[in-house]
Amino acid sequence: LRSIQGSHEALGDFELILPKVESSTQKESYLVSHAKQLDLLKDVVIAGMAVEAWDKARTVPYFSLAGRRVPRDVQGPNLIVKQVTAKLPFTMEVVFQSTSFNNRQNQLSGNIFASVLEENKKNFRDRFEKTFKLEQKGYNDKEISFAQAALSNMIGGIGYFYGSSLVMSAHNKEPVNYWEAPLYTAVPSRPFFPRGFLWDEGFHNLLISMWDQEISKDIIGHWMDLMNV
Repeated sequence: LRSIQGSHEALGDFELILPKVESSTQKESYLVSHAKQLDLLKDVVIAGMAVEAWDKARTVPYFSLAGRRVPRDVQGPNLIVKQVTAKLPFTMEVVFQSTSFNNRQNQLSGNIFASVLEENKKNFRDRFEKTFKLEQKGYNDKEISFAQAALSNMIGGIGYFYGSSLVMSAHNKEPVNYWEAPLYTAVPSRPFFPRGFLWDEGFHNLLISMWDQEISKDIIGHWMDLMNV
């Protein structure tokens, strides 16, 4: 299995390219199947496993995936699993490509990806120093790296939400739903508080606005749209 083509309402048409793993010893297998719901994924994968021989003498067994196992009563597969069993150390590169991108000159992988990544990392470091001037202020490389990670985490925590907010008021005994509305905002904590919080958002944007004022304007505009006046 070297590539997968599919379509998703949020991603459009796409292709997932799975180049061969670079390892001295390896075996690959895959499963193409159908899961009726997300909580059944593990059950579907276990049901699609098989026992094969690792060596030519067939003395060492190992668990692999059994290939195409699509039930006849469904329209088609919605689950593909690729298994790679390899001896350390090994490298594996997975390439995601949107098929809506026209005139693609190069596949973003290997040395091309590494080159583009290094170029963008340099651009980020240069812009970071120009914005915050930490090196100029005497901070060392370790402290600057920590600050860059903090900024990246803050920007990476910005999300887009849509739905109703629960609002408590002196006029209601229980919280009530606001109208449905979008909200573009940073969040206090992605794993523990993954939603907007107006109090924190003011502090968030003291930092965000120094990096990109347009992002802060967009965030503040979304919060102001939630005002009931």
